[in-house]
Formats: sequence, structure tokens, C-alpha cells
Amino acid sequence: RTTVTESALQIAEDVWSRDFLRSGDGFDFIHALQRCLERLTESKRNLIHWRYRDAKSREQIAQLTQLTEDGIKTALRRI
Repeated sequence: RTTVTESALQIAEDVWSRDFLRSGDGFDFIHALQRCLERLTESKRNLIHWRYRDAKSREQIAQLTQLTEDGIKTALRRI
């Protein structure tokens, strides 16, 4: 289990607000997510798409890659 300190959470919130929220309205999160996805390698982006866009299970993703189910879980956590 990962514990996040209050200061680390505040830093993340500050970066989110500064880099991704236009005029502070909070409605540009899709654009922000697209920017994040664009920065990923193709293999990491595929993992995200398969899991969250296509709703594939870790078992199904493992069959598409050369990773184990635990490897998929770890890779997704690290992204």
C-alpha cells in the first residue's frame, strides 16, 4: 500500500491546477488526460487503452502481451 503525504498531494494539486486546468474551471480534464496519454510510450498507452477504454481483464491483456497477470497489474500501477 502506498501512502501519500499531504505535501506530495499539494504538489500534485498545484501541478494539476497550473498545467491542466484552464481558467480554473475543472472541465478540461479530458484534454489533460489526452496530454498525459500522448507522453506515454506506445506500449504503456496500449495497456491503459486495453484496461480502461476496452475494459479488458488483466488475463486478457496478458494474452495480448508477453507479461503475466501480475506483470500487467504492476505495469498499470507504475504508469
